[in-house]
Amino acid sequence: MRFFAMGSRNSKAAPAAPKRDAGRLKVGDRVAVTMEVENFRLLQNSHGGWEPNMSLIFGNVGIVRELKPEGGVMVHYKVAKSTWHLNPAVLEKLPAFKKGDKVRVCEKLETLKERQNGHGGYTKQMERCVGKVGIVVAINPDFDIFVDVCGRKWLLNPLCLEPAPNARVDRSDREYPVTDAIEALLRLAIEDDEGPIGQRPRRRGLGETPLHAACFHGNEEMVRTLIETGSSVEAKDREDDRPLHYSAFGNEPGIMRLLINAGADINAQNEKKRTPLQVAVIKENADCVRTLLSYDRRIDVNTRDSLGDTALHDAIGTGNLEIASLLIDFPSVDMTVMNNRGFNALHHACFKGKDLIVERIISRRPDMVNMPKEDGFTALHLAATNGHYRVAKALLMKGVCSLNVRNIKGATPLLLATFFGHWDVVELLVEAGADVNIHDNDGDTALHVAGVTHRLRELQSSAKSNTPLLAAIGRELPNERLAPVCYLANRGADLYKKNKHGTTPLEIADRFDASLHVINWASRSRFLVSEASKAERAARSGNDGQCKICMEAEANVIFQPCGHQMTCEDCCRRCKVCLTCAVRVEAKVSLDGTPITGPEANQKANAERDRELDSRVRELEDRHTCGICVDRPRDIAFLCGHGTCSVCSENLYLCHLCRRPIERKIALY
Repeated sequence: MRFFAMGSRNSKAAPAAPKRDAGRLKVGDRVAVTMEVENFRLLQNSHGGWEPNMSLIFGNVGIVRELKPEGGVMVHYKVAKSTWHLNPAVLEKLPAFKKGDKVRVCEKLETLKERQNGHGGYTKQMERCVGKVGIVVAINPDFDIFVDVCGRKWLLNPLCLEPAPNARVDRSDREYPVTDAIEALLRLAIEDDEGPIGQRPRRRGLGETPLHAACFHGNEEMVRTLIETGSSVEAKDREDDRPLHYSAFGNEPGIMRLLINAGADINAQNEKKRTPLQVAVIKENADCVRTLLSYDRRIDVNTRDSLGDTALHDAIGTGNLEIASLLIDFPSVDMTVMNNRGFNALHHACFKGKDLIVERIISRRPDMVNMPKEDGFTALHLAATNGHYRVAKALLMKGVCSLNVRNIKGATPLLLATFFGHWDVVELLVEAGADVNIHDNDGDTALHVAGVTHRLRELQSSAKSNTPLLAAIGRELPNERLAPVCYLANRGADLYKKNKHGTTPLEIADRFDASLHVINWASRSRFLVSEASKAERAARSGNDGQCKICMEAEANVIFQPCGHQMTCEDCCRRCKVCLTCAVRVEAKVSLDGTPITGPEANQKANAERDRELDSRVRELEDRHTCGICVDRPRDIAFLCGHGTCSVCSENLYLCHLCRRPIERKIALY
């Protein structure tokens, strides 16, 4: 097959049309236009004519899409995203190369230069492959071909190639291979056109050697050549990075083994005191980390950088569980090493909120759970301070965690979580058994702190799923910001405990008119999760299948005319309007369409159900009836939390239950 040399640019006469017809082509063939533009335009006059954007045809490959009955050919050019009706006389059929084929590069250098434009470009080093035979390595979607010629891989325009099935492949015939290798490495490190800037090892001007560049790019052959010819494996750039650091930057574990076996210092530190292991960890190159850890007798995984961080600190910072697990399970790792901020590995993981890494650490070293920093902060303090709910839960579930440990300022994890308004952590700690009455060095308890901060922080919607109790209490209050103080009061917080300023939590609550709510919740029985779930269900506007009144039986009655299904047959007799839309109920029917009347509904209410309802009524009456006369409603409350009716309270100076002096009588409405 001949090469497609361009015609003379000075020829103006119309050429005789080559004897090419559409019969030699078939759908799917690769074709190219190899003649001058002027000649092409003349031959196209009878086949669709000329369009300005047809200039994209020249030098590119098209695919035959359709053969016209009149002899024309429809050819699609991917580069132009267009299909044109072309004269078959202008088309040259190209061979369909495949991986492994032997091909010969065109012998004219000028032709190679011209046709490489837009197809990988031309560099001076390509002169060596002119007229040489190579092997097809890969084919791009745009039909450009990677060819291995003389030991180098080039991206070539298929118009520069011809099949050479019986020819001998040309191997490297360079007279000075070492010099050429160094030349190529310098080009990798310096030239601007050898790839995106973000893929180069370092910015220019930092004193990289050819070995640095080869290690970053993973050119094992060149690395071996340079080491064998005397290049130092301990060569430094201006930031003290060695070739082993560069292989870590480039994620080249194979190069790492080559350098280490050649004597490279596996624990060498750069300007920032980082080892190759730390670089690999920061870059999240897990294969490089595994390679370095395989030299377990030589590597020091506890080396600290300029910030005092070890490789495990860095792994926690990136959050890479795979790499962190490799380091945690490494035999010689010391997880108690502290960085410049005084954080050991567990402290750092709790500070960063990496709950899965926390679980791995405490499964290996459960004794670290209560290990304090110099300021007295433990892992639970750090989780509570930063609002890391899942970390705090992991510490409580997986480790023997001290809930009431204090830092140097006397603050417990509960006090810190309360101060920063992390209510999900507050509820978690209290339900786990944290003491709500422990005070800090200023005498403040959690209720003092919650009272001061309640105006500043709402219950965040993202945390409500982890605070079922606070959320349920908040729905019973005029302002849900009062929920934390009421919750702590319900959990036994002392309303009268004074801090160093002589202030009680109740006095703080009284400043924002919350004392009545706090007293009410302090006097109530312990609010349970089951009650919270019932309150949550009752607050939903939609129907979840249960009766909205008793919250137990199935909602099997349909109100008419609105059509809502909200109650059971027992409870529906008390409903005059719909609980959802407030429309007057004109009729009630069961799910099978049977009308339900008042008398019929009353007859269906069995005796056991009536007894249960009567019991509930008596319980409510006892809760709200004066404990002295047992007759009138309890409408006066004392600061101690107890109360009586207004008549019985007139002559009382001491509480009839706790015997405390009555300082103030508060009317309840």
